[in-house]
Amino acid sequence: GVTDDTAALNACSAAAVANEGIQASAKGYGTVIIPPGFFATSGITISYGITILGAGGRLQSLSANVNILTVAANKVVVENIVLYDPFLPTVPNACLKHTSGADCTFRKVHTIGGYHGYWPVAKPTRANIKGARATSTAYSVNDMVTSNGYWFQCSVAGTSSSGSGPTYGLLGVNITDGTVTWKTHRTQTAAGVHIESDCFVNSFVTCDFSAGHDSSVWLSHTVGTNASQGTYFSGLCEFGRPISYGLRVSAGDEIHVTDVVIDGGISSAAVGVSLGTSRSCKFTKNDFYGWGTGIQLTANAANTVISENSIQSTTTRGIDVLTGTKKFTIIGNMINLGFRGTNVTGVDIRTSATTDEYIIVHNNFVGCSTAGLTDGSSATNKTVSPNIS
Repeated sequence: GVTDDTAALNACSAAAVANEGIQASAKGYGTVIIPPGFFATSGITISYGITILGAGGRLQSLSANVNILTVAANKVVVENIVLYDPFLPTVPNACLKHTSGADCTFRKVHTIGGYHGYWPVAKPTRANIKGARATSTAYSVNDMVTSNGYWFQCSVAGTSSSGSGPTYGLLGVNITDGTVTWKTHRTQTAAGVHIESDCFVNSFVTCDFSAGHDSSVWLSHTVGTNASQGTYFSGLCEFGRPISYGLRVSAGDEIHVTDVVIDGGISSAAVGVSLGTSRSCKFTKNDFYGWGTGIQLTANAANTVISENSIQSTTTRGIDVLTGTKKFTIIGNMINLGFRGTNVTGVDIRTSATTDEYIIVHNNFVGCSTAGLTDGSSATNKTVSPNIS
């Protein structure tokens, strides 16, 4: 876990490609087996359709600012491996980054960082997540704030200064802010898994992405030609214990999430699923609990189907539909009082004349402490009953 194994791992990958011959591009290449042990890397990029098969091994970042494993090819298979990131990045990074490629499969991949890995001081409680750093404010040990694009954790209690907040510091370095001392945690965009543009028809099965990154999984479209299309999560995957988001979709189409455990964020304001610019996404038979908001739809999310999910113990809303969202269906969900606790509001359609073309029926809202369904839209092209409250 100390020696840089990057060259050896790359050599294994090259051998897996070479040994399969010239017909390999049509069927995928050979297999690299990661044996038991800890293997440090400064970042591995998979550019051919090989299989990475773990046999008890763990890949660990050797330095900050690297993606432990980057997939940039078709037909890649990654199975039964742990990706561990203990460092403090100065740029957005991920344990697993998928930058391009189609028909890739990820099974039993476990990302570790933050909640199940490194904290600058100690594992925080929900009450410790304070959000944006405020001036002249008292903070306690373990409190966490955002400032200048990073998360920071308080190591010495005190009162923040009246000036600007802390800026990035290296691992373990104390950062003085008035009488408070901070240590850097991570960037506000660090993710367990980051899926970028030009990724098509890729599957994640029985993976555990529960870690203290800002997002467990993040889909974005900042490079390349097209947003990702056809991303499938199933088979008891888990998105849990992030600071801000379980699944954050800045951009991506045809995202299907089925039989996944989406368990609570560290912050009381955390969102289980946040849908930004997206089309034709489906969320079916998932288990949400312990979030500020279970699912949030924005005006840029269209043709979304949310069905047969259990959403419990949210501190604000089970499902939050922001102004201007259109073409969505919410049907047959249990957004009610369960053994994990109640929701404040089941479904909240924010006040708007432009939120339209939606169906909300056959949901169970029994036990919501404020309201089952709050429909603030004045549009008429909708169906919002029957439901049980």
